[in-house]
Amino acid sequence: MAKITLAGKEYETDNFDDAAKGHLRALQVCEAKMLDCKSELSILQTAHNAYAKALLEILDKDQAASSETKTESIGDELVNKGIMI
Repeated sequence: MAKITLAGKEYETDNFDDAAKGHLRALQVCEAKMLDCKSELSILQTAHNAYAKALLEILDKDQAASSETKTESIGDELVNKGIMI
């Protein structure tokens, strides 16, 4: 006797007709995929931040002799190209 809670109300899945069982399976697949996507997004955000940090370190080393204003300009260009740091 499996039970689920949906919108704050408890339901007995044994009493579900075929249509309800199909929707329940689809809902469970969606929830599993959403969890996978959240995990993948977290991994990608971590990698994105590491690459951005490494790029900034390289740029800072290359531009060490340049003025502070030039370094800020490079950062603005990265943001303008969609690289969020």
